[in-house]
Amino acid sequence: MADGKRVTVRSRLSFTPRRSHHNSTITCLTSNQALSSPLSSSIRMQVFFPPEVQLFVRPQILVEGDDATIYCSAKANPNEITYRWYHNSELLANETRRSFAIHQIPRAFHQDAVSCEVSNKVGTSKKTLTVHVQYGPRFRSPPRDKAAESGKEVLLECDVDSNPTSSIMWFRENSKKCAIPIILFSRSTQGDPRYEVVQDQQGEGLRNVLVIHDADTKDFGSYNCSVVNEYGVARKLIRLNEESK
Repeated sequence: MADGKRVTVRSRLSFTPRRSHHNSTITCLTSNQALSSPLSSSIRMQVFFPPEVQLFVRPQILVEGDDATIYCSAKANPNEITYRWYHNSELLANETRRSFAIHQIPRAFHQDAVSCEVSNKVGTSKKTLTVHVQYGPRFRSPPRDKAAESGKEVLLECDVDSNPTSSIMWFRENSKKCAIPIILFSRSTQGDPRYEVVQDQQGEGLRNVLVIHDADTKDFGSYNCSVVNEYGVARKLIRLNEESK
């Protein structure tokens, strides 16, 4: 300074503010030989940031017919925020709260997308949740009766939609034994070796085909296709008729 004895010292701290700095305290300490303890000055930072969004559903495991609620949790500053909900990208104009209720959730909701969009004056954030619904088995298309010649190979199809994947069993008419035992992918040595089951995964369902090699007259009749998981059972009779010559 002008007296040649005193000086003015300035210190500058530069950084990029982040949302984690919000409500943090920054303190400046100064000292010299004339001070018995340092002097300090503090400020509390206020950082504005757009919403940070999280989605969760209750109950965590959804079963067809249950009531479900999807909650939208958001952190933001300023915390004056608005909510908008979307179902498969379609805006739900009447849904403006922090939760979205689904009454008696149908199986059609399985694999649908639900999104929550949250806004404040700084910006907008959006989070999407894929809904998983568990439901009992249902035939995608009714099994059809088939006609076949004796000695020829014949296919009987059992095409089932369920979540989780169902067990599938084939029964001859008036018989309590499986034509070929199969539960999920486990096999039993009991049963006629001429019977073969071929199955493949299709989306959330299982397509199951019964192949009868070298069919003869005793193979003609009705076959019961039964599918089961922990949420229900479905059964259908398929009749194998001898093809008239």
